[in-house]
Amino acid sequence: MELLERQTELEELTRLLHEAETGAGKVALVSGEAGAGKSALVESFARSSGTARVFWGHCDALQTSRVLGPINEVVAGMSVLPEAARESSSSRELLFSRLFERVSPPNPLSIVVLEDLHWADEATLDFVRFLGRRIQRTRCLLIATHRDDELAPTHLLRSVLGEVTGQHTARISVPALSLAAVERLALGTPRNARQVHQVTGGNPFFVREPRRLGRSWAHPMNVRWRLPMDRRRRCSSR
Repeated sequence: MELLERQTELEELTRLLHEAETGAGKVALVSGEAGAGKSALVESFARSSGTARVFWGHCDALQTSRVLGPINEVVAGMSVLPEAARESSSSRELLFSRLFERVSPPNPLSIVVLEDLHWADEATLDFVRFLGRRIQRTRCLLIATHRDDELAPTHLLRSVLGEVTGQHTARISVPALSLAAVERLALGTPRNARQVHQVTGGNPFFVREPRRLGRSWAHPMNVRWRLPMDRRRRCSSR
């Protein structure tokens, strides 16, 4: 699928990566509503990141979050940490310090992506605090994605977002698509682009999904598609 209207965000991530390459690491907090295309943006950027090492960690919408689950995925991707650092919370300090070493000079430029922080456990959020406060001494671009439309006032991520600030942190919001972009996606289809844009609000997921599944927007539409309610409740309660 074509990535539309994301050039500004890609250029900002590229700028941050160039600064990280000089030994002044950066944090990019990428936010947007569900379906906004945060993952698509980061994946597109990662593919064009040249020789930088890219490590991925994913938070999952589980009833019981995996302690340090995404951090352990990053560790596994690096594959050079000692086995002792692969243990869970009992070796958290060792795990954090070893990861910090691996993304600091003279090690190669690194991109660490933590996806869906709104589902993260407390230990993973502690890692974001830990690395975020030391990021300027690394050769690392830490990219953390999260939904900004479903965070309850008491959500633990809110305090992290408030603490990871300053000149080494950038906030990148992924906006909805414009009518012009929806019209471009609707070319060659029977869909009414203006109606699609009105119903979906320009949300890329809702705009693209009927096309991917071979569905038509020709039928009457009076409500916007939604994620399953049980999943939305899980998101908003965390």
